[in-house]
Amino acid sequence: MRLLLGFGYDGSKFTGFQKGIGNHSVESEILSCIREHDLGTHFISCSRTDRGVSALMNTASIDTDLSPSRIMGTLNSHLDDIYFHRYAVVEDNFRVRYVSMKTYAYILPDTYPYNKIKLDDLKKFEGTHDFEKYCKLDRKETTREIKEIFAETYLDSRILLFRARGFLWNQIRFMMGYAIERIIHPSTPPDPFHPAYNARRLAPPNFLVLRDIEYPNVVFTGFPSKKKENISKKLFENSTVQSFLGKNLSESLKRK
Repeated sequence: MRLLLGFGYDGSKFTGFQKGIGNHSVESEILSCIREHDLGTHFISCSRTDRGVSALMNTASIDTDLSPSRIMGTLNSHLDDIYFHRYAVVEDNFRVRYVSMKTYAYILPDTYPYNKIKLDDLKKFEGTHDFEKYCKLDRKETTREIKEIFAETYLDSRILLFRARGFLWNQIRFMMGYAIERIIHPSTPPDPFHPAYNARRLAPPNFLVLRDIEYPNVVFTGFPSKKKENISKKLFENSTVQSFLGKNLSESLKRK
């Protein structure tokens, strides 16, 4: 049986996501627990977030003969700062990285220059463009389509939402860097794809959160845990970002 698991984590507590990055990555901690308790095989994650980036809803697939409650209960009992909160039974040939949409949230601190960032500057990235200037240059194909960029409010903070089927490495952070450049350097071209723009400012990762991953024809079942039902206090405390994570993870427990 192949399971699709939804999970969140506080990126500030890890050396990165992918195994092999530092001695305490999200993926390495999960894999270690899976091996130690013989929970399954072929664990494949969907999104490899940057160091410092958190997630409300990353996903991974695993092949197993155990029940979803056994797997998720074991993972939640033995992992710190990682919480598995949703699952779906999928076909054996399901591919976890074939998504219909990803949504990232960038939570803006109420300090300069973040409190001056203009949504209109970021909406210029909507549509299909060559994002060569807005990614870590590790691949030849840099054309991507951004479906939508919009804003919400959480507590006293503005949150910028980015929706697309996929993003390049560091793409959102470079896009945010452009918006910052527009504030601190007024001479920055109003067209982010203008040849004169070459600043390549990389915005900090700690305000970026992978908010959701969507799949066609997949219905998730929530997995509340008595041990970690007060997830907002157990995992994510103190900062606006952590409060946002905690509230949203708590809400995810209610979804069926």
